[in-house]
Amino acid sequence: MAHPLLRAFQTGSFRSEVRRALETGSGLYRQTWPIDVQTAAELAGGVLAWCREAVSETHRPYGLDHVTVGVAVFACDGSEFASANFGVVRPIDFYNDDMERRLAAMFHGWTRARVFERNGGGHVSAVLFSWGDLAHDLLAPA
Repeated sequence: MAHPLLRAFQTGSFRSEVRRALETGSGLYRQTWPIDVQTAAELAGGVLAWCREAVSETHRPYGLDHVTVGVAVFACDGSEFASANFGVVRPIDFYNDDMERRLAAMFHGWTRARVFERNGGGHVSAVLFSWGDLAHDLLAPA
């Protein structure tokens, strides 16, 4: 018997199923923080805590626990000032010093570049995409 993930990849309608799941927001977690009331360290801590909480809610079928994380700074008018993509990471990465250092360095760099001052009281937005949630939704019986 073929592995369920392999069977899913072998069907002709798989691409349309993936597209449909992505369009409905499968696996997408999103959060925002106002930047006019927080320091870079507070923002970094808030994003890290939120990532930890979000990954605790994700599905992990067949050990697929990978997530993709991105963070951006937006002005009040919705224009983007800065963004960073942390690529594909695993839940354990949110509990080691490396991710905490990477987030802190990013926010401190944005502070030094005066990104927060130039955006007119906007917000920081983080998105986390769970590959396990997508796989779970695709493998669930219709």
